[in-house]
Amino acid sequence: GTLCDTDPIHHEVFSDLLLAHGKNRGVAIDAAYFRAHIAGRANDDIFGEIWPELDLAARAAMADEKEAAFRRLAASKLLRLSGLTELLQWIDDRGIRKVAVTNAPRPNAELMLQALGLEGYFEHLVIGDECARAKPFPDPYIEGMRLVGATDAARCVAFEDSPTGLGAAVLAGIPTVGVMTSQSREALEGAGASLCVRDFDAPELMAALQP
Repeated sequence: GTLCDTDPIHHEVFSDLLLAHGKNRGVAIDAAYFRAHIAGRANDDIFGEIWPELDLAARAAMADEKEAAFRRLAASKLLRLSGLTELLQWIDDRGIRKVAVTNAPRPNAELMLQALGLEGYFEHLVIGDECARAKPFPDPYIEGMRLVGATDAARCVAFEDSPTGLGAAVLAGIPTVGVMTSQSREALEGAGASLCVRDFDAPELMAALQP
């Protein structure tokens, strides 16, 4: 949701899934419900909260169903967030190392990178569920720093669009930019964002990144 705005697709797919299973009193979920219960969270946490009556195997099967529906929609709908191309060029011009850290399942993350023309662009792709603990714990960011030999978190920068992800980066000691694709400034600042921007075109972003 940081490289591109995936939340509308996740919202649509989760809304359809919950309606099909009679959740949320048979009413389509709104933006507030999505932000509170779904955005940025790992599937284990989402499905455990919404379907506590199901066993782990049934939840996993339902999560697989949801992710397959997401990939069908995402393949043709994803666009780079405004200013991303220019920011990546700025990063490359300075030889800055890059890691993608996400709570998305690996097939989803790989599909999104491919759809955005970024397949192979990042040195490493860290998946939350492949770490000891996913976001909101700092483990995925700590692993990302380890993979590129970064020993000073204060010299790194993370970009996050959810309180869950932001909290993970902040706990890892990384200054973090909140991208307001779906969450409010208040929610992201409350999670510890050092700066909040609408997209990567924001002049205050480049001003903050300059040494």
